[in-house]
Amino acid sequence: MKNLTFIGDIDQYSIDHIDEIHFKYHINTFDFPMLHSHKDYWEFTILTDGKIHNILNEKKETYPQNTLFFACTTDAHCLKKATSEKIRYINIAVKESYLSQLLNLLSPTFMQKLMEREKKYPIPTETIYKIEELLYKANLLKSAQLRTKNDLLNSAFLLIIQHMFSSQINVLDDK
Repeated sequence: MKNLTFIGDIDQYSIDHIDEIHFKYHINTFDFPMLHSHKDYWEFTILTDGKIHNILNEKKETYPQNTLFFACTTDAHCLKKATSEKIRYINIAVKESYLSQLLNLLSPTFMQKLMEREKKYPIPTETIYKIEELLYKANLLKSAQLRTKNDLLNSAFLLIIQHMFSSQINVLDDK
């Protein structure tokens, strides 16, 4: 199994400023059938078109479009097309150290609950559009505009976290 790191596919300018970067993202139209884990980041995926199998810790789940799902550093997974139709998904990788700080602001138990509970959520089309608009703006920036890009990606990610947090509120317990 391959272990992927956050820094693995970042350009040299960004590597020189790696402490300023909390996110990276990409949009794919193909599956990723190689079983892998993430050493230092969590991967949040939004399936925008098609159906996909997410084999997470040896359990296969099939997700329809408008599904948000994620893998953390303790998970191993791969993505395979579920049908012959086209797929499209957005991946946002978040450094685990930054994610921990962010989630602890919301709830000291939220990160642990995410690791223990279901790792999939339906997500409204309107939320996806807002996220895509922010990613589009980030994509137009030059690599030297790291702070602005990071702010835009942070904004997109906060939409994801807000959706997940509000979905979990009724199941979060005070233990």
